[in-house]
Amino acid sequence: MVRSLAALEAFYWVVRLGGFQAAATRLSVSQPTISTRIKELERRTGRPLLTRATGHRVQTTPHGAATFEYAGRIIGLVQDLESRLRLGGPLRGTLRIGTPDGFAMVCLGALLKSLKETDPELRIAVTVGNSRALESGLREGDLDLAILSDAREAGDLRSQMLGEQAIAWVASPALDLPAGLTAQDLLEQQIFTNPPPSHLFTVLMDWFAASGLTPPALSSCDSVAVIASLVAAGAGISVLPVCIVEAQLQAGTLCRLEVTPPPPRQRIVAAWMPGAEARGVPNIVPVIRRVTAATRFLA
Repeated sequence: MVRSLAALEAFYWVVRLGGFQAAATRLSVSQPTISTRIKELERRTGRPLLTRATGHRVQTTPHGAATFEYAGRIIGLVQDLESRLRLGGPLRGTLRIGTPDGFAMVCLGALLKSLKETDPELRIAVTVGNSRALESGLREGDLDLAILSDAREAGDLRSQMLGEQAIAWVASPALDLPAGLTAQDLLEQQIFTNPPPSHLFTVLMDWFAASGLTPPALSSCDSVAVIASLVAAGAGISVLPVCIVEAQLQAGTLCRLEVTPPPPRQRIVAAWMPGAEARGVPNIVPVIRRVTAATRFLA
């Protein structure tokens, strides 16, 4: 009979994260402790649960795969119970939050200030990256919560929509580009974007594909702030969230291009993995909503 929740939890995170050391880091224990808990679980179940191949992620045996499903359900139920018992209490410990460039530039400072007021004992660790990388960070256990653009539908992620964000083609006024531009017209320009598989890259490629076109060459850069500065300098054009370039549009160092069809708006969501409820992670979503409402981050 399985009596140790700690052993089930160790097994669950070894499988989820693909290794003993990753599970030890996640649970803040030593790797030998994880190994001991797994051995105890295997002894009590009477069957091997994991296969250990050198140089590869650990894998489950058929019996281990079934045990993993039950472990996930049990841990989820315990976390839901803990969440109900401490609902409304302040968050503590470290919250690992991932944000895209735009949110970091426009909202992050206000969010950290608000969290300091509502949850004074909470420490924040911030990762800035594109939505695809942040999504992976959630699944791999490196992040507790992330702000994502157009997150793909997936049963393993829980999310709440924050709103929509406007994006636009922008250029330096010095390029003197006319109104009524089409995808064919923009093929003649130097285009900057985030590298694949970022959301902005996907939006850009889909926009051209809708006209049956593929851009011949793109220049990539990880930072949308750097892209905006390159575009303002007249080095090329780009499609960017309007909130990031609002000040430059108002100052006249950038202009919004009139294109047909216009680029689509982005859905912005706050997302987390099941189990984060136990720490009250979704409780900060209302704080995020208040911060975004007080800025021009959302359309």
